[in-house]
Amino acid sequence: MTIILAVLIVLNAAMLVAVWRLYRRTSRVAEESRTRAVGEQRARWMRELEARERWAALDLTRLHPVNRHEVTQLLRRIEGASTRVLTTREREFLDRMVEAERRETRRAAGTRPLAPGT
Repeated sequence: MTIILAVLIVLNAAMLVAVWRLYRRTSRVAEESRTRAVGEQRARWMRELEARERWAALDLTRLHPVNRHEVTQLLRRIEGASTRVLTTREREFLDRMVEAERRETRRAAGTRPLAPGT
C-alpha cells in the first residue's frame, strides 16, 4: 500500500511538472505570435510610408502629360488616406513611374543602371 501511495505521489508530481511546462510553452508561443503580429504591422506601416514618400518625390514635370495626370490623381487619392485605397495595378503603375524616372535620371547623368530595382 505504501509503494502504491509513493508511486501515485511521484506520478502526481510528474503530471504537475508536465502541465506547468506545457503552460509555459503555450504562453511563450502566444507571446511570440503577438510580437510577430506587431512587427508585421509595423513593417506594413513602414512600407506604406516609404511608398508614399517614393511616389510623392516623383518629378511630375518629366512625365508625359497623360501619365502626369494619372499620377496626380493617384497622389491626390492617397493624400488624406492610407495607400491601401489604391489597387494593386495602381501601385504597380506608380512604381513603374518611379523606376522610369530613376532610369531617365541615370541616363541623363551618364551612368549605367546597376541592377533592376536599384
